[in-house]
Amino acid sequence: MNTQEFPIPLNGLDDRESTILDPNYSPNLRNVRTVRERMIKGPGSAVWAAAPANSPVRAFHQASFLAGAEALLMATQAQVYKYNVGGGTWTQLAGGPYNGAPSQRFSFATTQDRVVWSNGTDNIKIYDNSAAPTQLVALASPTVLATENRILALNTLEVDGLHNARVRWSVNGVITDWTGLGSGFLEIIQNSDDPLTGGFVLGNQTMLTKARWLIELVPTGNASSAFAEATKGNGGALVSGTGMIARYSVGLGEYFAFLLGPDDVYLWDGASLKAVGQKVYKTITSLLDYNALDKVQGVVHTTDSEYWLLVSETAEGGVFIYDYRRDRWFRDNWANVRALGVFRVGSSLLNTLQQSEFVIQGETDGTTRRVDPRLTAQDGASFLSYVETPDFTAQLKGRLGSQASLQRQNTLWRVRVQGPVGQPLGLSYSTDRGASYTDFFITCNAAGVATLDVIAPFVTIRFRIWSSNTVATEIWRAGEIQWADGGMAL
Repeated sequence: MNTQEFPIPLNGLDDRESTILDPNYSPNLRNVRTVRERMIKGPGSAVWAAAPANSPVRAFHQASFLAGAEALLMATQAQVYKYNVGGGTWTQLAGGPYNGAPSQRFSFATTQDRVVWSNGTDNIKIYDNSAAPTQLVALASPTVLATENRILALNTLEVDGLHNARVRWSVNGVITDWTGLGSGFLEIIQNSDDPLTGGFVLGNQTMLTKARWLIELVPTGNASSAFAEATKGNGGALVSGTGMIARYSVGLGEYFAFLLGPDDVYLWDGASLKAVGQKVYKTITSLLDYNALDKVQGVVHTTDSEYWLLVSETAEGGVFIYDYRRDRWFRDNWANVRALGVFRVGSSLLNTLQQSEFVIQGETDGTTRRVDPRLTAQDGASFLSYVETPDFTAQLKGRLGSQASLQRQNTLWRVRVQGPVGQPLGLSYSTDRGASYTDFFITCNAAGVATLDVIAPFVTIRFRIWSSNTVATEIWRAGEIQWADGGMAL
């Protein structure tokens, strides 16, 4: 009898060639996480507020005001709502309906005790948490930023049409004045005429993006021309060759920003651009709608050191999660998710999760739900969680000058899980590289050991450990394959 141990793939998802994959990585997984070197069932969710209207959610924003108040805002395709903390409901704000396309999201920014927003089609609105939102300025922008005591608007839609490479700004310290001294605009065309694809503010940096450029917007100290785009000589950050393709993929966390580039997922730390998505980028690109890249959205959940990237609103497994502290990727399947946000606990929200913040999700009909790591169900319904091992190949045996592969049989697979006695578990195997599986249902014994005996001749074989109920599951020990030589040499 031959024995081969294999580790549980604790290092997350890696979609590269499964037969040469490091056994600590998985070629495919859903709704799982690695916590303290254990593979656990991924977080569940609970309804946070019922749908205010039958309209898909497009964005969330949390705004803080100088008097200590907060506003939790949600934008659907047609309206903007404020969360009623006491009643647990969404209240529609005046100013709608909005006329953006279904794929368009909203951009929010908060400064000088007010919050502004736009979807790139409807003119920018301003809101002070009391009076109804009003028009800030007669232009629309898919990206609004707060920086240098100003509001910046990118890709502006003005009375004379769309300016795809323009950034326009308000007067210093007076965000309602867009014509006085200190206001102005700049065409970002010094290095490329390509359109802007978004921007973000990281610390004291204001970064503008194109598909193949990252360009810092540098303050000049000159009121008549308040900003200049970075060049090699003026000290600003300038990166050529790659940039960002999806403006709402930006996720800001701590001292870095994540973004979706044309050839990878990147981390920007204020000085350099680091590729972090090599393990999953081919899978991500297979789900992208390049005609509607505004559907892509990213947020950072700093409590769990995770960057959440909503790649597809409709595809199975359309949410990718990057554990940036441990350089691990995971993939979740959340039904009907159309938007992601992160809300902080504080004066408005109670710390019921024992976390300083939590992920909030918006659905097709406007329902919102809170992601809760304590739950193992999604709105009370069970969901499938699984992790797969890489493919193991049959031994190669043969004489000099020839090579033959000998199939293995009498496979014995053992895996240990942590959980209550009697906990159900799914164990499956595939001999066609994951195209199909043979499923088995077993129950943990008194020692927490789940054992599966199968006779399965194979050239390659992989295993799947899964759970489709609402029972919390932890896998904490490696499995092993035992086999006897046999079968037909090829």
